[in-house]
Amino acid sequence: MERYLNTITMLLSIFGGIVVRLLGGLDQLLDVFLFLIIVDFITGWIKAIATKELSSRIGMLGIAKKVTMLFVVAVAVRVEKVVGNNVPIREMVLIFYIANEGLSFFENIATFIPMPKKLKELFIQLKNKDD
Repeated sequence: MERYLNTITMLLSIFGGIVVRLLGGLDQLLDVFLFLIIVDFITGWIKAIATKELSSRIGMLGIAKKVTMLFVVAVAVRVEKVVGNNVPIREMVLIFYIANEGLSFFENIATFIPMPKKLKELFIQLKNKDD
């Protein structure tokens, strides 16, 4: 059993390393983006249960959307390498998606708890800045 767990751990580590490399390395922007993806997914799921709107179809579309965002970041990394580091394409894409996921998170939690208006405005400004 221990050998089996070690093999799984090793394979997940290799997979995680490859994904992080494809996404341009683990910096603070990527860390925040990945965190918001997870938090938004969990709070969206909780909201769907609470409002009795839980749907496997909508859940799968949400997962597909988040995976697609990861692909966009990976493409931005490649394009940035071709264009040169003078244009921070990856960073612009990540900031846009951080704002997007942050707003989605706030929409989810607004169902249960009051939302700080200034914080929501910050994410709206971030999103509008990159549009």
